Amino acid sequence: MIREVKFESQDRRIAQVLAARNANGISSIEEANQICEAAGLDP
Repeated sequence: MIREVKFESQDRRIAQVLAARNANGISSIEEANQICEAAGLDP
């Protein structure tokens, strides 16, 4: 299970975050998490 993601000014910035995710071909938070784990990152 993926942990709940919270970040500063989330309400105001979420549209930009989702647009950037989609522009980079990432379809979900789960996929983004897999990419990070494969690179050894824990954002």
